[in-house]
Amino acid sequence: MLYNEFNKIYYTASLVILFGSFGFYISISLLNFTKLVVLLGVVLNTIITFFILYFTPGFNKDFIFATAVIIYSIIYSLIGIYSFKILFDGDYIRSSLLMFLTAFTNILIIPLAAISRINISISIIISATTALLLTYRIIFVKEQNKHKNGNFKDLYVIGLSAFIINNIVPFALIANKYIANQYFDIITANAYTFAWGITAPIFYIGVLVEKMMYSFKENSKTKILKNSFLLLTIMILIYNAALIAAINYFTFLLPKSIDLNLFRKIIYFMTSGYSIYVLFHFPVNGYLFKFSKIVTQEKVALWFFVFTIISGSVLYLIKGYSLILGYQQLLIAVWFFIFSLLGIKIFLMLSKRNNLSDLGG
Repeated sequence: MLYNEFNKIYYTASLVILFGSFGFYISISLLNFTKLVVLLGVVLNTIITFFILYFTPGFNKDFIFATAVIIYSIIYSLIGIYSFKILFDGDYIRSSLLMFLTAFTNILIIPLAAISRINISISIIISATTALLLTYRIIFVKEQNKHKNGNFKDLYVIGLSAFIINNIVPFALIANKYIANQYFDIITANAYTFAWGITAPIFYIGVLVEKMMYSFKENSKTKILKNSFLLLTIMILIYNAALIAAINYFTFLLPKSIDLNLFRKIIYFMTSGYSIYVLFHFPVNGYLFKFSKIVTQEKVALWFFVFTIISGSVLYLIKGYSLILGYQQLLIAVWFFIFSLLGIKIFLMLSKRNNLSDLGG
């Protein structure tokens, strides 16, 4: 019962944090903003997102629940935003300490509620308050200004660009799983969903390498890109080798509801495409936000948005999702979309009009 309550409030807060932080972590890494401007942006986004969710069917409208979600979301959004900036500036120690404290205060939630028998919402408020007290001095260290100052408009313009660029692909992958569950027979859907579950860590590996790119203080952009690409290649090969070994020699670990032969076909097909995508996407993404001009990021976001609207409209008009006959067609459709976005990104970054030698507006 306690765990179910925690899941409800945690997943609600996670969604609010996604929109509450809104790509501001990139904004404050590229320009200087006052703490008040960042706080106002996070609070505004959090409240707007929460009230949109508030009017959705079945949403918990309890006052304490609402208070807990808002407080938790604001505090952890701010910690996440500044943690990224600290990593972007190359301070590994402070960044690692913030990650540890964030994990520690989150782990406290359920034991605190279970031992003291207080409401789970109250436990979450205590957890967030504790996180703020423990991280405040670590985050707000006086630092030398490295970039030009930004205003409230800059916070949103840059943040919106980062939000679009970094979230369109995840939303496409969510839609991909939804289509599989809605239009595939139960045997194929089970195999496809499970295959995706053990393929997803490839993306986590990519995120890890991208974050490493942000933290590097090395000035050679080409060297950082090459080293990141090489490291990611090695990590993907290791993961795929382990994955192949697992699905061939440890089949007893698979759920009995999974058709083994179908599962193997899907996993081989799925990992091949996603491995290639991850290999190029994350180094390119890291380079885009680390070294390219802000105007380039804005152009990429604009074309991402336009391409997504056009693709979504065409899909809806022709009811393309209902024409998908198997997992191959679905994966090819998803790959066409995400690789097209990757191509757009690379094209705009290499455009002669975009000078990648300097970071700035």
